[in-house]
Amino acid sequence: MKIPNIILNQVLNFEKNRFIPKKLIRRIIKKNKIFFIETSLKNLPNLNYSLKVSIDELIKNIDNIKNENSLPINEYRNLALILKLIFKDEEKFNFLDFGAQYLDNYYFINKFNKNINYYYYDQPHVNKVVEEFASKKNFKNFSVLKDISNLSKLKIDFIYFGSVIQYINNYSEIINQLLELKPKYIFFSGLNTFYGSGVKTIICKQLNIFPKINYCYFFEEEYFKKLIINLGYNLMYTSKNPFSEVNYSNLENKLKINCKYTDLIFERK
Repeated sequence: MKIPNIILNQVLNFEKNRFIPKKLIRRIIKKNKIFFIETSLKNLPNLNYSLKVSIDELIKNIDNIKNENSLPINEYRNLALILKLIFKDEEKFNFLDFGAQYLDNYYFINKFNKNINYYYYDQPHVNKVVEEFASKKNFKNFSVLKDISNLSKLKIDFIYFGSVIQYINNYSEIINQLLELKPKYIFFSGLNTFYGSGVKTIICKQLNIFPKINYCYFFEEEYFKKLIINLGYNLMYTSKNPFSEVNYSNLENKLKINCKYTDLIFERK
């Protein structure tokens, strides 16, 4: 018997149901393929999407991608091909991977785009581990950005946000800051978007990796597009992300019928 969504969402609101065993919660999430539940929050929690990356994990990640049949775990696995089509072989270009996490993106993209200068950026403690690892491995065409608040002298051609901007409270400030660099292209991959409902954003609790819990923004799609267009860009490409199947069926009616996991590419006017 299928549990009604309204009951399911109430059960998974553990702030109100602290005594439900975690094993039962995990079983409910897995059986019903729950990814998100809606919250009434207006801002993301201060401690959100805490990321830990070790040297051993980086080594394992690189070893996996060296397998010819492996693809990066980022939200758009044809990214290397898109870069190849845009920048060809003869044109050197600067690429910023914002919220890069692991190094499979660098390894895979660099394999097919030898003309890339790859810039890595993530949480400060992750940047430190990655910089140490990259230095030992003598990575070519690779730099770690420790601070994005003063990049006025850096020329960036392409910025990639791989399912990351929705986890940042001051997303608008970050976008404005980076687009001051006037990159030629911006790619937002793996955005949770919806249409209508009379609001710009809705905050949801992410449960598909329980017991780890994150919170993220769902963006009203036209609002998000205009946010970028008003900063001097044209929408070049939009599509449902072809690499991830996200289940929204348990969400409230106003969300579930309009939600999709979205890819958006913008080109500077």
